[in-house]
Amino acid sequence: MGIAEHASLSLRAVAGLRQRSVATTREDAPPWFRAGMLLLPLWIVCGAYFDTWAHHHSTLTTIWTVPHGVVFTGLGAAGAFMAVSLYRIAGGIGGMLKAIPRGYGLAVAGFVITLTGGVGDLIWHAIFGVDQGFGSVTSPTHIMTGAGLCLMATGPLREAWSGTARRITWSALASGTLVLAMIFFFDEATHPFLAQWASRVYPGAMLPEQAEQLGTVEVAIWAAIIVGFILPLVLRFELPFGALTVVLGVTGIMTTLIVAPHPVLAVGVVGGLVADELIRALRPSRARRLQVRGFAAAVPSAMALTYFFVLSQAGGVWWPANIWAGSVVAAGIVGVLVSLLILPALKIERPAA
Repeated sequence: MGIAEHASLSLRAVAGLRQRSVATTREDAPPWFRAGMLLLPLWIVCGAYFDTWAHHHSTLTTIWTVPHGVVFTGLGAAGAFMAVSLYRIAGGIGGMLKAIPRGYGLAVAGFVITLTGGVGDLIWHAIFGVDQGFGSVTSPTHIMTGAGLCLMATGPLREAWSGTARRITWSALASGTLVLAMIFFFDEATHPFLAQWASRVYPGAMLPEQAEQLGTVEVAIWAAIIVGFILPLVLRFELPFGALTVVLGVTGIMTTLIVAPHPVLAVGVVGGLVADELIRALRPSRARRLQVRGFAAAVPSAMALTYFFVLSQAGGVWWPANIWAGSVVAAGIVGVLVSLLILPALKIERPAA
């Protein structure tokens, strides 16, 4: 082999090392990776909601169901996509972990957690049988699977959050919608769209005072989740009009359909429109803390008021005015308290070391 051939091989080797180095230190996710890390969690989230719907509408006697098939085929597709994608980005098996794009580390970890929970779920059902009703939500393996799936869905949102752009991307918005959908998925027991304790048509399974207590608590929890989720988005990103209508509207519809179509599915859409309009009117920001408090109070209060109005039109509300009206006010107060945790009233200075 001549000198020229040796030089050619050396140059190709150096070029290969340089290409691999660039691949393993890549920070931004390629568009195709971002799309896959959004669509595949969407597939699995829809399967999880489908599975919960099936548990509510039939008595399942086997784990080999269509909803489980949707979840596990989605997991298989997600695993294959991640493996091939990271191999492609890294240029080989070595350095695949280092090739994970910025913001997607927890998403990959979430897949591992979801897969572990899914395998554990098959073992759990084999030992204890198929969970029925609310037990399908509280199953330890289902909780583990759902927690991992929630992390899987965070990829595009975390990527946008760690970047410098102020305007939110459509992929980050869709990612956030999936995350909130999974939070509401596990909030089934206390979500007012499902447990409509104030409705006249709701089965009288409890004493009136117990139903009033549970109903007011679920409205407060609902308010805390809503503000705790959307306020950081408002403070971090520039949201186009309609962004929160999508987030709250889609998640509200998905949650309602777990049991059956009901007019309350419109509450999320109305609440989102109110939130979008308040952003335009108040322009809440870290520098405008009074406007932040107003936003945090108005959004859950408006949603709670709309909720009771819809119930009154869809069969009636049996609660006395002091309870349902008090729940509306309490929702606003909870929103303000959550905003104080997210954006403290005082700037805390760390003491010098």
